[in-house]
Amino acid sequence: MMLSKTHNYSDRELILKQEDLKKDLKGRAIRSAGITIFERISEYGLNTISIIILARLLTPRDFGLVAMVASIAGVFGILRDLGLSDVTVQASEISHSQASTLFWVNSIFNGGIALVLIACSPLLAMFYKEQKLSGITILYSFSFIFIGLSTQHIALMKRYMRFGQIAIIGISSTVLGVMSAIILALLGFGYWAIVAKQIVLALCTAIGAWLFLSWRPGLPSFTREIWQMIKMGLNIVGFFIVNYLAHNMDKTLIGWRLGADSLGYYDRAFQLSVMPVSLLAMPLHAVAVSTLSKLKHEPTEYSKYYINSLKILTFFGLPISAFLFLMSNDIVLLLLGPNWGQTAHLFKILSISIWASIMYGTHGWLHVSLGRTDRWFKWGLISTPILIIAYFVALNWGTKAVAASYAIVLGVLAIPSILYAGRPIGLRLDSFLRHLWRCLLSTGASCIPLFFVIPLLSAFNIWIRLFVSLLFYGILYLLFLIMLYRSLEPVKNILDLIPNLVRRSK
Repeated sequence: MMLSKTHNYSDRELILKQEDLKKDLKGRAIRSAGITIFERISEYGLNTISIIILARLLTPRDFGLVAMVASIAGVFGILRDLGLSDVTVQASEISHSQASTLFWVNSIFNGGIALVLIACSPLLAMFYKEQKLSGITILYSFSFIFIGLSTQHIALMKRYMRFGQIAIIGISSTVLGVMSAIILALLGFGYWAIVAKQIVLALCTAIGAWLFLSWRPGLPSFTREIWQMIKMGLNIVGFFIVNYLAHNMDKTLIGWRLGADSLGYYDRAFQLSVMPVSLLAMPLHAVAVSTLSKLKHEPTEYSKYYINSLKILTFFGLPISAFLFLMSNDIVLLLLGPNWGQTAHLFKILSISIWASIMYGTHGWLHVSLGRTDRWFKWGLISTPILIIAYFVALNWGTKAVAASYAIVLGVLAIPSILYAGRPIGLRLDSFLRHLWRCLLSTGASCIPLFFVIPLLSAFNIWIRLFVSLLFYGILYLLFLIMLYRSLEPVKNILDLIPNLVRRSK
């Protein structure tokens, strides 16, 4: 729904908009998910083009230098909205005064992050023994200022399911970011091209958010409700911090122990492995939280929505994970070129964790939508030490062992994380597990013939190899799945989504 275009809309208007959103909630949720996935696919394609070009213009060392800064700045990136974006989306009601106060909190806090990064830039250069990192950190920090100016606007757009406009902002910002990086790389600016991409993306997102949402913040007012929102947001931030350490300590340790070259190979493999996760699970977070928050007082419908989401993610996630494992060499060769052989070996290992990463990411939907961010933070305190210990142990055997430790631990934690998150509402995974074993068996059965077909295609062009392999594998997967279900149910369920994806809301 459209927000009021006046600077000060009434609280009553907000309540009416919230009630209107509940109408055709299923249709809105599916359409929003479709739009958001389309946005991520588009951004994925643009970033893939960026990777293909930049990998041939820049060196592994260039990527490694920026990754060193990103691994540290990413900790501050977790803090950039203090968890208040999810709080804005999840809240039953929110007033203009509350939204304005959250805007100023985000803006001032992100400005503070930029100043801290600038002040710490010499220390970062000393830690890694790379003087170039000081300048990279200073320039990188400016992105936080722009992020602070757009966070609350984007959160309000998510709350009212204006995902079409968010998609336009995201895609256009990515286009401009990628173009700036490629142009600077062609001009010989090296690693500065990667930094510029981040800054242009944040700046364009801020400009787009202010253009599409005419809402303007008023003066802040720190009421009791605001402090409760901030407290809830801090629990989210607490989880994000420990979760970030769990998913990025591997890169920090590799850069510290094995150097920029090893980190460059590992970072490219890691980024390739998380792209499918970014494509499937991450874009659905805001849609799922917004939808589940409206169903939290209807446990049956709430559980049904979440379980169906898991089924769809598994339907796509498991075969994607297995296919990338089998075709890892060709994929890295196509995207990065012949000089990234070490990345291909690492990507093969990390691809095993893709489905687990997709599943693991959904437990946050439950914690936030139920308003139990305290339990989310507690889970992070349990899971993070397990991953970090695994990294430290694996580091003695090199980057492949670190990649394997990440894949194994995440696979073990995926289902327990969902069971823990769903406990307050009595969530049961019975129907999902019945679906899971069929997807697992179909995926495994499809991999065996493909394993023998791949060598037969070695003489063909890489594009032909990938296309034929994907087509052959996809047909086998669907056939095995239909055989195990003894019906067209899994295919029909996916096809049933299409009318809702394309139908316009009245």
